Amino acid sequence: MNNRDVEDLYKYVKEGTPVAIVNGLHGPFGYGLKPIKPGDFGADVMEIQRRLRARGYYNFDYLDGKYGPMMEQAVYNFQKDHDIPKNPQIEWETYEALGVILME
Repeated sequence: MNNRDVEDLYKYVKEGTPVAIVNGLHGPFGYGLKPIKPGDFGADVMEIQRRLRARGYYNFDYLDGKYGPMMEQAVYNFQKDHDIPKNPQIEWETYEALGVILME
């Protein structure tokens, strides 16, 4: 995205509106599969929310990309149902159960 692209958005988005830029050149996990913990936010968190919602664990109208208390409960419920030790930090075993893989 270039500056002129951002300027074009002014026609559609009212000034002062919070905006979240999701994904990047290499997708939501462009920096690899780092542990995600409560308080984190970003495209990777939003992708986990999307995957949890698709499986019936995150039942909210919109995804905000913030790892808050409701997401933490969704992660715990998912981990419990998949025999993954309860851990608020999303690590490899939870990524794998959610079908997250990185391609080289």
